[in-house]
Order: sequence, then C-alpha cells, then structure tokens
Amino acid sequence: ANPYVTYEKVDGASSTHTVLLDRYERITGTLYSLLTLGTFRGDSGFHATPVAAVSKSQPGTPSFLVASWKNAGSLSFGIGRYGGNVFSSHYSWSTTDLSGIFPISNVINPALAITMLGPSSKPVPNFYLVWEETGTGGGIRLLHGSYSGSVWPPLASQIAWEKSAIIRVADNSASETNSGPAIALDGSSGVYIAWRYSGGTWGTGAG
Repeated sequence: ANPYVTYEKVDGASSTHTVLLDRYERITGTLYSLLTLGTFRGDSGFHATPVAAVSKSQPGTPSFLVASWKNAGSLSFGIGRYGGNVFSSHYSWSTTDLSGIFPISNVINPALAITMLGPSSKPVPNFYLVWEETGTGGGIRLLHGSYSGSVWPPLASQIAWEKSAIIRVADNSASETNSGPAIALDGSSGVYIAWRYSGGTWGTGAG
C-alpha cells in the first residue's frame, strides 16, 4: 500500500494555514499533492495537528476519506469520496466547522478512525473522532458519525451524528487530567480509546 500524509503549511506573512493531503507512490518514488483539505487564518504559531483516515475499499463500494484538524479552538471535519488514484481529480471533498453544530472549545490532540458497517450490499462509512478538551471542565470527547445520505459525492452537511451529541469519555477535575487520546477499531463494531491519566497510567475505554 502507498502511504499518505496530512500536514499543515503556514504562511507567516499572511498567517494563513493550509491543511494538505499527499500520497507517496512507491513504484515511482514520487510524492503527489492530492487535496487541499482546508484553509484558515490565525496566529502563525498555532498548530492545526491534522489527522485523516481512509476506509478499506470493497467490491462495488468506493472508499471514503475523512479528516479533521484544529481551527483556532474548534475542529473542522471533512468527508469525501476516495478514488484510489494518485490524481486529485479522483477525489471529492466537503467540510464543516463542528463548532457550528456542537459546543466545542479548547481542542487539542484529535485522533480519527473509519470503518464500513452494515450489509455487504450497501455498507455505510462510520467514523469516530476523539480529542482532548483542555481545562478543568474538559476531558476526552468523542463523536461518532455515519454517512448514508443519497447525496453524491458526500457532503459534510449530510453526516448523521450519533444522538446529535458529543460523547463524554472522561472528564477532568481540579485534581485529575485526561489527555493524549488514541483510537482504534477492531473490525467487529468495537471502538477502543486510550488516553493518559494525570496519575501517569493509561486509561482505556471501549464501546
């Protein structure tokens, strides 16, 4: 498989942040620019820390690309059709600012995973976005979304979010801090989240 990388470029003069997705083609040894995932303006010292995931291709079903990145104190999220090709014309892309849907603030350390669930005749992409919310009122937060809309290519505005709410995985307190989440899927609808607890051990959650 050919690896992919998502990263951020910052123009210091204009304080413009550009989030990009590239693909490395092993056969030719070439790095191809695939997509501009998003742009925003902000302090040049700010880091978007973008993450991306691609679903496994299945017969008759295209792969899906999802990505997320920090946008000031909020999170941007995007979904698109993944063409399995090194050329950008084989991709579609649609984004949304999650702070316009959910009460999101003080975000750092996002992590993302995607899988296809449902009947083999019409599997549906399901994606899980976890992040750390700093501060005493923060903690580890999770969103579970899926896309079964009839609109094609996919639109971020058509994503169905579970219970239309953020899932509170772990809460901070005056004496406890939860940070640095990571997420993995087991291929059987299981979701596993690990994070660092202020006591120096690793917390885990499964759903």
